Amino acid sequence: ELDLAPPAPPGAVPPGGAPAETPESLREAERRHILATLKQHKWNITRSAKALGIDRVTLYNKIKRYKIREGE
Repeated sequence: ELDLAPPAPPGAVPPGGAPAETPESLREAERRHILATLKQHKWNITRSAKALGIDRVTLYNKIKRYKIREGE
């Protein structure tokens, strides 16, 4: 029998099972990106927020939410 179904996209969950690999969560990717940007700008919140394209208050909230600490 010929299977004409299109191939499953990467990371797709097979019927009745879990994906072979669990991709990194979006939150963890965002946390790492914020931390890298803070380090790049020597923890200057204003410059880091500008580089990230977000407001300073938003950056402060994300730092608190993700429990990011200087020296990580």
